[in-house]
Amino acid sequence: MTIHRAYDSQRGTIRRAKGEKIRQERALGGHLAWLLIPLAAALVAAGAVLWPHSHPGVISNTHLAGARSPAPVNVLVLADMSGSFTGCDQIRRDGLQQILTWAPANMRGDDTFTIISFAANAILTMPTTSVADIAKGETTLSSAVPDSTNTTIQPALTLATNSLESPANTSIVALTDTKISDPDQAAISSLLTTLGVTSMSVITPTGTPIDPGWNDAFSWEQHYQADSTDAQGVGLAVGQALAHATGQTLKPGPAPKGVTTTESSTSSASPPTSPLAILAATIMTHLDWVGISVGILGFLALLVAIMIWLFRHILFRHDPQQEDSAQPHVTVPRSLNSRIPHVAVVPETDNLSSPRHLDDSMANLG
Repeated sequence: MTIHRAYDSQRGTIRRAKGEKIRQERALGGHLAWLLIPLAAALVAAGAVLWPHSHPGVISNTHLAGARSPAPVNVLVLADMSGSFTGCDQIRRDGLQQILTWAPANMRGDDTFTIISFAANAILTMPTTSVADIAKGETTLSSAVPDSTNTTIQPALTLATNSLESPANTSIVALTDTKISDPDQAAISSLLTTLGVTSMSVITPTGTPIDPGWNDAFSWEQHYQADSTDAQGVGLAVGQALAHATGQTLKPGPAPKGVTTTESSTSSASPPTSPLAILAATIMTHLDWVGISVGILGFLALLVAIMIWLFRHILFRHDPQQEDSAQPHVTVPRSLNSRIPHVAVVPETDNLSSPRHLDDSMANLG
């Protein structure tokens, strides 16, 4: 396509045609769109990488953050093994095993775990074991299962009172659908007092509401939900319950280095002091928002690139033939040649690099 320019011989300048300016603006928009597309792709990819870390799929990708009481916590896990959980025995064991693997890096060495399975009766699945002993691998989960013909909670609480050496600061984590046949509020309250229960969490299958009878007996508990057929989901829910028990928060990312679980007091690495370390710690603490923000920025950049492409190729489309035909054709009488500047419209070629060549071209036209 031939691009035309007008040359003013008196001023010694070349005036651009309107179409050339439009073409340059379109070219600039095209370059900007092509720059935004890889930027958008990079941001979306970064968001995709950060999202799994901000929403971990397994308990091993989390840690407990925040201050906690110096007193040890005795965690009592009550696992409902009634008929409504048929087929979930191994899944639940896998979820609890994930917790036992995760606990040494996140809890104190003098914290303890006790696991009791219950249905019509109760069975001690794991006797009271300190986190320090769990770290040494001294854990055994019994394969015995209770009678699944009924669901009662009081036998499990009674077994707990006989199993805990010195019941105090006990936190109950119950995995159940809360449908029990013995919701005696007075009897349950007495057992909870004997156990020294200070907090309680119940984890029900996803979409399962708390039964009114259970709610009357444990009206002060914290409620979580998890897919009973997903061991990783069960592990994450138990992790949230443990955060409630210690008064901490379950955060994405592994536990920071420097945490000691075998001591009586919680010790942690010294806080960062350099600006870069503080920035890194802030990003890791709010990794969920970072992932979401980066993903949104990538989406917006992609949206802008698409809009630029649409404006460039659809809204500002023009016909080059109409552009060329829009050039003015003015006939100037010879008598007026000496009174007006010599202006000519000539095709742009490599020979138009100087006004001298333009004058030669106009001489030929004359």
